[in-house]
Amino acid sequence: MIKYRYALDSADNLIDINNLERAELTKSTKFYSVDFKDELIPRLGKIKRKHFAHKPNIVIIGNGETYLHALGKKIFYDEYSLCLRNKTPFYLNYSTQKHCDRLQKEFNITCQLDEEKSQYDLTKYFTHILIEKRDNDFIPDILLFNSEKKEKIYIEIAVTHFSSDKKKHSGHRIIEFLISTEEDAQNIIKFKNGDIDNIARYYNFKQHQITKHFCTKGNCCKQFNFFSVTENGKCNLEILKEHEIPITLTKYKSNSTWHTLEPIEHLNKSGVSDIGFDFINYVSRAYRENINVKNCYICRYHAKNKSWNFVEGEPIFCKFKKITCSSNYAANCQFFKVEESYVSPNTNIIKEDSEHK
Repeated sequence: MIKYRYALDSADNLIDINNLERAELTKSTKFYSVDFKDELIPRLGKIKRKHFAHKPNIVIIGNGETYLHALGKKIFYDEYSLCLRNKTPFYLNYSTQKHCDRLQKEFNITCQLDEEKSQYDLTKYFTHILIEKRDNDFIPDILLFNSEKKEKIYIEIAVTHFSSDKKKHSGHRIIEFLISTEEDAQNIIKFKNGDIDNIARYYNFKQHQITKHFCTKGNCCKQFNFFSVTENGKCNLEILKEHEIPITLTKYKSNSTWHTLEPIEHLNKSGVSDIGFDFINYVSRAYRENINVKNCYICRYHAKNKSWNFVEGEPIFCKFKKITCSSNYAANCQFFKVEESYVSPNTNIIKEDSEHK
């Protein structure tokens, strides 16, 4: 037997059993299921958890899925309609991606900054709401629309059935609420207040972006990867601050055949960059750009040096020569041979099999 926390009263108001007291009830008080409008009985005992239940010997048409789906629709529709009537906000959380282009002209660098969280009141623009109203090829659970601009948002309540690929690829903006419990449905109210966002998925919304100068000279918060390849194929990676960029570029201008300068966008849990991870990716990237790069990380004979007496600066074990060395040893090695799988765009780890231990 399904136990319901929510039911409808005779005026189609949504009633939470936890807010219902026996003294409020009369013989004429009736309650109905949210999905198929079957009559329900409030169980207000002090021992068992309060709940609404079907009358005995009644054939139950609905199930848990149809109940949660109907409940989610009812809560959203009532809450949004209430906001429209009372001119109160129904918030949509969104993020703005910020890019700083202050170094673009001098060094051809644009830095990606942390996203900025913002809120938008849907009722300011989408002033009409309809439930299960056909819109050309689709019947969204709820339709929000602006009659003047002819713009709309589909609201979908997903329990076990999610928006179809056809709907998601239609170009229509969709907010899909993921509902698996009565508490999830109740969280739509928290969503409305901008307090929660992880119960919804978004389709066909444009990413907000701002590009401008977010810092001044000498106050850049970023660090930069400077990777270079010399004429004999040796590779070098340095982490620079803004004031170190000009002198480093001058130093390597005459003795490098290829270099790249990029802001460090990804940090590990300690808040620092993974220089080893970046180095290997730059080596394989240089090779893909037809640069004469010779490095052990892309050689088929390399393995990770995990020897107990590991020497700093010798992360490589050469399986051909049976020695440990730096990755630049390959620049002067006659047995260097590129392994194509190590120079693919997804190359970012040292080969783990046949490790030297």
